[in-house]
Amino acid sequence: MVEKWTDPVASSIWLATPKPAGQQHPGLSRELIVRTAIEVLDANGLAALSMRKLAAQLDAAPMSLYWHVPTKSALLELAMDSALGEIGPPADGEWTDQVRALSREFLDVTRRHTWLSHLLGRYPNFGPNALTYSDNLLAVLRKGLPDDVIGGALGLLFSFMLGVAAGESQWAEDNRGHEPGLAELAETWRPRIAEMVADYPNVAKHVADTEGSGNDDTFEFGIDRILLGLAVEK
Repeated sequence: MVEKWTDPVASSIWLATPKPAGQQHPGLSRELIVRTAIEVLDANGLAALSMRKLAAQLDAAPMSLYWHVPTKSALLELAMDSALGEIGPPADGEWTDQVRALSREFLDVTRRHTWLSHLLGRYPNFGPNALTYSDNLLAVLRKGLPDDVIGGALGLLFSFMLGVAAGESQWAEDNRGHEPGLAELAETWRPRIAEMVADYPNVAKHVADTEGSGNDDTFEFGIDRILLGLAVEK
């Protein structure tokens, strides 16, 4: 059943009080609206999404969308949760390998949907796919860690993953449609950067030592060090 949210106190579509909606536009559904919104977001970014433009793309009146999603914020929450649904359950294996896999999938989905990390800190993550991901990650952590450190471990992992994703996504959103990408630009800038840091020996050594490395290396290094630290708690 399609639901319409009317509770003015609730700040999230997942927390609001639902009630049955009234007349609906033929051919429209919440799933279609969310799927089309994700296509717009992927192609043009957050700034390009409006209910009016989305309705035009769906060949529907703007007000007809509100029978399925009460606000643009609600639509963004639904799009966010739908994107997180692309992350599947971890394969069987050691708990540390499963944490690595789930962490990597999180980064990958934010790279496919560069608008996603901007929303993860804006809205409560109470959608079914967000909760499924958290539940899977918690189950894996419980395989290797005592209960009294699970909460801290989960928060640490999310803080690290979202930090890396947000940095990448901000660049991608700000430079949408422009080439070359960040990795190519970094290589182009490297000779100039080497000149700029020549009088700063520690920075210069760091630049030389990290030549050829990228965000993937940083991400894997960070996850590995987090897991090494957590292993002490076993």
